[in-house]
Parts: sequence; structure tokens; C-alpha cells
Amino acid sequence: MSEQQGPEPSPTEPGASEADPSPEERDANEAARKCQVTSRINGLRIRAAARKDSTPLGHLNEGQSLPALCSAKRGGSYTACGGTSDLWVPVTYRGRRAYVAWRCVDWYYITAAADVSAESFGVG
Repeated sequence: MSEQQGPEPSPTEPGASEADPSPEERDANEAARKCQVTSRINGLRIRAAARKDSTPLGHLNEGQSLPALCSAKRGGSYTACGGTSDLWVPVTYRGRRAYVAWRCVDWYYITAAADVSAESFGVG
């Protein structure tokens, strides 16, 4: 898989664009929104805290996904997947909050009706 990336999306939520709803509409729909991340690399570490020296809890291989929050968190700086960042995506891994490097995942909205357990994503 190529490590080239297009323009960086907004770190605050996946897939943000000018056509997105207003803040009021977004707030009204937030309860129904869920997100997921899909690893773009093999061996992406799932960490206990949002920093590269945090305890690794597991890993994702390319194409594997986890349920995630729809907003990123600033944490420790890292260099990976073609750049440097301090953004981490909070995910759910084995029933607990964990973090993955924002630069190394594709980040998507999913429907509220979808099963978002780690087992449903082939991880865990």
C-alpha cells in the first residue's frame, strides 16, 4: 500500500467537508453517529494512552477495523505513516478505551444500527 496521502482531513472528525451539516445539525445527529477506524498498515499498535511510549494492548493489521470515537485527541507526538502528528483516535478495544495513531488509519462514520464490537471487526 502506498504511503502517499492527499490533503490532511480535519483532525476533529472523519471526512469533514464544506458540505457537512451546520454545527446545530451535527449536534442534533451526534447521538446517532458512530465511527470506525481501519488500519492502513500491518502492525499498528493499539495503545493504552495517547502517546507512543504507552503500553501496547494489541495491534491491527492492514484492513482490520475497530469502533472509534468521532473526534481525535491530542497526545504525544509520533512519526509514522508518512509524517509527524500528535493526534490519536480513541478506539474501543476489548471493552476499554485505547488509542491508535491518527496518521495510520482511515476514519469513517458508520450507521448507529451497525454492530460495533471489536469481535465484529475481526479483532480481539
